[in-house]
Amino acid sequence: MNHAIDLDPAAKEAYLNLGVFYDEMQESDKAETSLMKAIELDSLSDGAYYNLGNVFAHRNNFVKAIQNYKKALEINPTNEDAVNNTGNSYAAMQDYENAIIYFREAIELNPSNARALNNLGVTLVLTGKKDEGEQYIAKAKAIGG
Repeated sequence: MNHAIDLDPAAKEAYLNLGVFYDEMQESDKAETSLMKAIELDSLSDGAYYNLGNVFAHRNNFVKAIQNYKKALEINPTNEDAVNNTGNSYAAMQDYENAIIYFREAIELNPSNARALNNLGVTLVLTGKKDEGEQYIAKAKAIGG
């Protein structure tokens, strides 16, 4: 991937892919730098903001993760992964009310989103809505989540 950047320093997709790679390799500083470069080259890249949100979530910086997921959603409101991960970040901060809102929104975007169904179910169980939560968990399992 660095070769692609060497050939074309304005290769925004290469920076995006490099950022994802570094994040998967748990090199979050390099991931952040690469994704920030992708955003510098294309400020309307919902994928770059989404993946930057993932970097911050992996660092347990959920406030910054949410900021980046929401920026991705300003650009592309149908990015169901960004919606779901916003919910995950709220849940990680034990802000279950907002988590539920985002999980429901992800399910509205894609009723077969097993991760969002499961996340909503677990969060509902955590908030004392066991029966409703178990229904969502069962739907997720039926889909394969």
